[in-house]
Amino acid sequence: MKKIVLFSIMFTMLLSACKKKDTRPDVLHISGIVTDKETSNPKDSVSIELSKSDGFSSRIILDTYSTDSDGKFSFKFSQNKISYSYYLIFSKKSYTKEEVHIDKDKEKQNFNIQLIKDEK
Repeated sequence: MKKIVLFSIMFTMLLSACKKKDTRPDVLHISGIVTDKETSNPKDSVSIELSKSDGFSSRIILDTYSTDSDGKFSFKFSQNKISYSYYLIFSKKSYTKEEVHIDKDKEKQNFNIQLIKDEK
C-alpha cells in the first residue's frame, strides 16, 4: 500500500512538473505606421482588420481600426488563451491588401507597413 501511495505522489509531482504554464500576455498592445512603399508618405484612413483563426475554420473578424492622418495606429486587445492565431489585414482603395501575423507571446508589437499601389 505504501508503494502505491508513494508512486501516486511521485507520478502527480512528475505530471505537474511537465505541465507547461501558459505565459502569454493577456493583453496585446499593437501599434505602427502605414506608408506608401513608393513615396514613403504616411497613409491615412487605412482600414485595419483584427482577425483570428483556429486553423480549421475561416477567419473571424474581431474588430476594425484605421490609421490617423499621420498613418499611425495603436490599439490593444485581450487575447483568448485558446490556441488562436491573430492577424492584421491592412486595406485601402487603390492599394494591395497587406497581411501580418501577430506574435501571441509579445505583449507590445510595432509594425511598419508599406502598401503597394494596385497596377489596375
